Amino acid sequence: MLSKIQFLLLAASASRAAIVEHWWNISYAEANPDGLFLRRVIGVNGTWPPPPLEVNRGDTLLLHAYNGLDVPTALHHHGMFLRNRTFMDGAVGVTQCPIPVGETFTYEIPTGEEWGTYWAHGHFSGQYVDGLRAPFIIHNSPEPHQYDEEYTVILGDWYHQQHEPLVTKFMSIANPGGAEPVPESAIMYFSQNGKYLPGFNDNTGLTFQPGKTYRLRLIGTTALAMFWFWIDGHQMRVIEVDGTDVEEAPVDMISVSAAQRYSVLVTARNDTNNNWLIHANMDEGMFDGVPDTLHMNITSKVVYNPSAPMAPTILVDEYANTVKDPFFAPLSPKSVGPA
Repeated sequence: MLSKIQFLLLAASASRAAIVEHWWNISYAEANPDGLFLRRVIGVNGTWPPPPLEVNRGDTLLLHAYNGLDVPTALHHHGMFLRNRTFMDGAVGVTQCPIPVGETFTYEIPTGEEWGTYWAHGHFSGQYVDGLRAPFIIHNSPEPHQYDEEYTVILGDWYHQQHEPLVTKFMSIANPGGAEPVPESAIMYFSQNGKYLPGFNDNTGLTFQPGKTYRLRLIGTTALAMFWFWIDGHQMRVIEVDGTDVEEAPVDMISVSAAQRYSVLVTARNDTNNNWLIHANMDEGMFDGVPDTLHMNITSKVVYNPSAPMAPTILVDEYANTVKDPFFAPLSPKSVGPA
């Protein structure tokens, strides 16, 4: 039985809940985020990348997805429980039929049970490799950790071929060892308050103000690559892992694999004499071979003063997580009942 206080809290939460609607025409576009090759991508409403999705806990997301492609499609909201509505899950052939060409399907995603950092992506064949992927952020109120502003950091590997020939090559009898296709490049870009910041990699950056604390929501949207992420001159404190709030855990760098999400707090420095590099380096161990043309390391920047110089790059001796995943402690542990 609910106590009076619990009932009032639930009622207050329900009164703030909203219906948040988005209309997506899933369609082809062209993009060149790595600056190396203009290619056809799967975007939304004629643009790429698809728009970020942001709601408040308790809201219901209604995403009206029209299939403007020439093949079926579907969307998966990665990490969402979708209790009693698995037909909204988007896993074609498992929980949902695909959206036929020229038809619309409305995804109804409740957020009362979950909050944190998620992402939405294509789940028919390899469509998310072609760009059908976007951040999905559920803001809690109140947040258990304190910070002044937040950014979302999207990390992705990038292929110049569309996914169909990549899958054909991967599944071919001529590939008996099962070597996965290696990407041509990597991309890092940012969003804030439901909008993307302009640019990719070293053509974009995050603006910091001295003394403020920022929440960075890291999302690994890769097909294959794993990234090592860190910021020169700044320490990070992990506060969320895959939608679960955890006790603060200081880290110097962190690994982000496909579909993983972390939130870290970063407190800005007190001086504006320099700007600082943001690093996202792909791990060679994920690839059967590294082509000479593949740049494994990409950078962006933290900007304190647009006219200030970049601080000298800080070299690292090795890639290593200073906190192992099993040692993250949830803020609200949950007991597991009998099987």
